[in-house]
Amino acid sequence: MKSKLFFLLLVLMVNLLLSCKKNDALRIESEKESGSQISLRNFTRTSYLTDGKKEWILKSEESFIFPKEDRTVFYKLNFTQFEDDKISSKLTGNRGEVNNTTNILTVEGDIFLITPDKKSLKTESLTYSIDTEELTTDDEVLIYSAGTTIAGKGLRAQKALNQFTVIKPSAITRGGENPFKKE
Repeated sequence: MKSKLFFLLLVLMVNLLLSCKKNDALRIESEKESGSQISLRNFTRTSYLTDGKKEWILKSEESFIFPKEDRTVFYKLNFTQFEDDKISSKLTGNRGEVNNTTNILTVEGDIFLITPDKKSLKTESLTYSIDTEELTTDDEVLIYSAGTTIAGKGLRAQKALNQFTVIKPSAITRGGENPFKKE
């Protein structure tokens, strides 16, 4: 009797297992970045130096990873760098894309950058070369430095905004220190 019951349960289990279908992971092709292989919500990544101190934190509301293209897209990007466990600079924007093949970061929409010496930049698009550490844009820019505001169109700058060129300056409002002084 026990062997018949065991056999019946075994047959029932095998039938259940065979009738189960493998469900593929649900992909929402109407996502902002359809075609990505991996999408993450509320993404956070922290990098630490060998001595255990924070180097940087990258946060985004949504992240889309394209491994075949070696690129990652971030929405509501918030990138913070640290020196001696204190915030040294911060970059925010609506959309960022890192291309690991070209070592280029592009950021679009409502960009705000603040540097270690409290200079700040506002613009709508920005390209950063990881290799050369240069920032560029052809859009309108506002740069605030030591009480002085520089407005214009187009920018070529070092990442800390210590050296920069506004391609077509349109206004300079002076106050405080000279932003062009030698440090």
